[in-house]
Amino acid sequence: MNMTLTEILQLVIALISVIFAFFTYKIAKNSLVVSRNALALTKEISDISQRCIIYPIDFDFPNGKGRLTFENNGVGLAFNVKVFMYVRDRENIHTDHVKKKASGSKVINPNSKQSYIIDQEALSFSLEPETPISIFWETLSGAKYEAQWVWSQDSYGEVDFILLEEKKLN
Repeated sequence: MNMTLTEILQLVIALISVIFAFFTYKIAKNSLVVSRNALALTKEISDISQRCIIYPIDFDFPNGKGRLTFENNGVGLAFNVKVFMYVRDRENIHTDHVKKKASGSKVINPNSKQSYIIDQEALSFSLEPETPISIFWETLSGAKYEAQWVWSQDSYGEVDFILLEEKKLN
């Protein structure tokens, strides 16, 4: 089998093209991995720059209503805020906790306080020595969070909040 010079050149060019395509594929694949990592890092930086540090500071009963007050010491705006308290029915104290939603603002600005009211119906329920509280919120970066606290009051009437868990939901 005799190959002409033209055929040999075409074979060499085809081999060089295949090798070039292979290296191009490897470079593109590595670039994609680097881009994906950079995107994840950018999202994390965005989440941190919009971080909210929300915690309860008070629970009292003005005008016969339960009022929970939260403070946001973070740099980000918290919105779509939802606050829940878990109480028991006074008439059947051995039942499971019932989740009661508190009414209040859907927004907690940075470095500000916001109060949430447990309605009259919820006051027919009994507070436990350690009553669970949950707060959900979103940040401008799109991150969603939930924090679970336990409210308690000692024999001197001092209010204490213990953080059980704070987690990012997405």
